Amino acid sequence: MRYERCSVMPKLSKKKAKTIYHVHSHYTWLLRILDTAGSFFRGKKHPFDSKQVKRVAVIRFDHIGDVLLSTPVLRALRHHFPHAHITVLVRPLTADLLEHHPDVDQIIALSPPWFSRGTKDQDSMSSARAFRMFAREHHKYYDLVVELHADPRNILFGRKIGKHLVGYDIRGFGFLLDTIATYDPMKKHITQRHLDVVRAIGAEGSRDQEVIPALDLTVTSEERKSLRQNYAFTRKPFFIVHPGTGRIVKEWSEQKWNVLVAILLHRIPESSIVLTGNAPERDVCLRIRDSLPAIDRQRVHVLAGNLNLRMLATIISQAQIIIGPDTGPIHMAYALRTPSVALFGPEDHEVWGYHTRINRSIPFMEQVSPIQVAKTVVEVLKAHRHM
Repeated sequence: MRYERCSVMPKLSKKKAKTIYHVHSHYTWLLRILDTAGSFFRGKKHPFDSKQVKRVAVIRFDHIGDVLLSTPVLRALRHHFPHAHITVLVRPLTADLLEHHPDVDQIIALSPPWFSRGTKDQDSMSSARAFRMFAREHHKYYDLVVELHADPRNILFGRKIGKHLVGYDIRGFGFLLDTIATYDPMKKHITQRHLDVVRAIGAEGSRDQEVIPALDLTVTSEERKSLRQNYAFTRKPFFIVHPGTGRIVKEWSEQKWNVLVAILLHRIPESSIVLTGNAPERDVCLRIRDSLPAIDRQRVHVLAGNLNLRMLATIISQAQIIIGPDTGPIHMAYALRTPSVALFGPEDHEVWGYHTRINRSIPFMEQVSPIQVAKTVVEVLKAHRHM
């Protein structure tokens, strides 16, 4: 069976780049000591033999954007190991993103203890037990394990389940890696940074390192049909405003979102607006809608908190454009070839953003006015119509 859904969860420009992988300063010296001692005791590493690879695991215990930004790696691995069984290890939050992915044979949803956010409730402890059980039951099970985040905890886990482990050594536990990918100090897009890991074992992927490769996210015709049946307004032109983000430093002010939505309703009178987000962001979306005159509110639909990940992907695939901060739905839009305008705060837009005719990234968002954003939205829509 090509597609499986497996969960062990219990029921209950050329510039010098800042490293994108950070370690708390308190742990840096300890990791260096461990690396030095580990390198001495580890002994000889086994050379990599691609002919022996039958089972591959990719560790991606991160967020929505991180998983999507890793899909070029999955494509490169499939091309290099056409007959291998490729498994992606993700958190339950993101597992649905890879449903229907042509290069993935199995999705395994796990909850690593280091993502428990310190909770000690029964569910989190059961999840931790399930995680440890998986590691025991899959001891040296995979011929190749790919770790993209340079996270020492992931590396330790990958060493447990894999015979050959490849990744970056820049944050610690590099002595546990069998193949160490070279970390290029020059600035490059994160997709190319990920591809450098598998290039270290001969899986080339995109040879053009100046281009942002396509991301993969599939929406089925059945999902699109269901969307139109459940939300009749999606049968007519609409665009998405996604104001929320998981980090406060990435947020644009609510007042600016109010103004932007009002401007867009005026400038694009033939379209309605859909406000998306998670359940905690629903109140913000409702306030944005309620800030409008009564006549305009009829064209605004608040779906924040109502959509699961597959439904969100489907509605993004049908939108004229999505506007939001640097967050998961922006990467979903790029993967779905939907026009987008992204507002960037502290993260480098050249590393994490997109710059095409229909996908724009605006830096220094705290200095950007709603009028400037609306102008970019109109430019992108015109460019898309002429493609």
